[in-house]
Amino acid sequence: MQTSDENRLRRLGVPVDPDTKLWIEERMLWLARTFGVQVFRDAHVLLPVVEDFPESYEGMPADVEPMLQKLCNRMGIDRTRIQLDFYTGERPGYVQTDEVSPAGMYIEGEAGIEIWINQDLLVDPLSIVATVAH
Repeated sequence: MQTSDENRLRRLGVPVDPDTKLWIEERMLWLARTFGVQVFRDAHVLLPVVEDFPESYEGMPADVEPMLQKLCNRMGIDRTRIQLDFYTGERPGYVQTDEVSPAGMYIEGEAGIEIWINQDLLVDPLSIVATVAH
């Protein structure tokens, strides 16, 4: 039996090309087979609303920490394994290969994960959450 959300999504259509749709469906099936369908049913999706992110946001580097902590908690990630850093322009040690500067970069090592956030992104909290979460 389809839920009202599933019916609404079917009416809206898919806003991606057929190849991307197939890729998404295959990845979702893999996730469902790997972790079980119930994980999706039980998941609470964080939305860019005050109820999910009630903390004040002024666009300062310190404002990112509560977001990172909330995302780590939601995703079951040990926050102490992540080092959060910021950069302007090009991140030290990174060779940019195109004209678009990345919003953030991830480096995984034995000690944990480094997440580098482009400071230009600080004006857009939604982009910060998207960059940190992915």
